[in-house]
Amino acid sequence: MPFTHAVDCFADPGQAREAGLRRLAATLLHRLDDSRNAPVPDKGQDFDAARNPLDVTRDLPRIRTMDVMPVPSVTEAPRAWVVSFTESWRVPTGADAFADEIEPWLDPQVRLIQPPLPTLVGRMAFRERFARPLFGLIPDLHGEVERSAVGDDCAYIELTLRGTLGGRPISWRVCDRMTFRDGLVIERETYCDSLPLLRAVITRPRAWLALAWLPFRRPATTRS
Repeated sequence: MPFTHAVDCFADPGQAREAGLRRLAATLLHRLDDSRNAPVPDKGQDFDAARNPLDVTRDLPRIRTMDVMPVPSVTEAPRAWVVSFTESWRVPTGADAFADEIEPWLDPQVRLIQPPLPTLVGRMAFRERFARPLFGLIPDLHGEVERSAVGDDCAYIELTLRGTLGGRPISWRVCDRMTFRDGLVIERETYCDSLPLLRAVITRPRAWLALAWLPFRRPATTRS
């Protein structure tokens, strides 16, 4: 019986330690006697620790690699999305080129939440009621991703959008949260202070014509 089992037979910790030490000493003496008759390995021969009579650890339970649960890896889709999203916003390309880059990542029934605008649903809504009105208002719009974080089924991206509105530069900060399922974005929610953008539109008459394209008064959802 291994000495660890003998220890468990005593309720008193002091007796358990003493019994364990006696058992360990007896085991060492027994192995020492065996070692006197053990063959000496030739020079250069690998020493087999499993046959070493002094190796008392062979009575101890072994931990197998398969018993250790691996740490789950982060889903690759959110990571790849961050890279694609960064490149899509980096250089001004126009509404349709931008939509062509983003749409393959979107679920056909993706929900686009962007207060104070209505929630949009579907890829066509993304192109017709988000990308085209936004780039119609700010044709040279582009963004710089500043930081991001990804999880198994989500990604957070913080970026600064910049462009020219009514003949003058404008910029504002945005944080997008994307939720993924089967490698596609099923929901995107935008967090930002839209008042600076609205204030700039109101105070710059050259932007009023483009403002008419924004979907403030259109139906809340458009399905692709």
